[in-house]
Amino acid sequence: MKQHWKRTFVAIGAGALFSINLAAEPAVVDVQYENKEFPALQKTEDILDQNIQNAYDRIRGFGHLVPMAKEDRILKQKEEADPYDFKNTFRNIKYTPRNTYIRYVKESAPFLLVGFGDPAIIQQQIQEQAKKAQDAGLQVQPLNFGDRDGIELTQFDFIYSTGPERKAIGSRRKSVTLFFSPAGGAADSEQEWKLEAVVTRLVEDDFKMGIKNIEVIYD
Repeated sequence: MKQHWKRTFVAIGAGALFSINLAAEPAVVDVQYENKEFPALQKTEDILDQNIQNAYDRIRGFGHLVPMAKEDRILKQKEEADPYDFKNTFRNIKYTPRNTYIRYVKESAPFLLVGFGDPAIIQQQIQEQAKKAQDAGLQVQPLNFGDRDGIELTQFDFIYSTGPERKAIGSRRKSVTLFFSPAGGAADSEQEWKLEAVVTRLVEDDFKMGIKNIEVIYD
């Protein structure tokens, strides 16, 4: 079956939004007019901003999972090489909610842009859109992937048909990847971690139609 791909890459930074398929256009927002004519909208936006800030405050505390997940990755590789050594079966992270898992990952363009095509070409397109946004007066920083450690939290489920014969017709995979960097700490205390980037990825695969939709948000 022929595969059709819908690809979207969105990067958010410093209040700017752009994608590889969307050219930046200058726009002027009259804040005083919005406050006067749409007070409920302003209140809703304030609530959304607060919810986002609260979410970031919570996920900043996940940094301690990075070395744990990294050790689990090493132990898994050792177990595959020597399955009879019981020490290799130990895991720091054992239980996660149904259809979810946590794994250690390393920041890189091939990892984050998988499914979009040649990472070098995609990065060039992103930089071109960033340049257009900057020319339009938006504060957009160039998107450069580092070599940071992180964890990927993924939830996977199947999409089932609604007809009399219930069967899987697709799948949905939602993941949030958190990249941290060491932030120091006292000699007798736990290592502190600083949240550097958050990457959200949504993959919807329609088995029946042969269509796969991939969306990535890099914040």
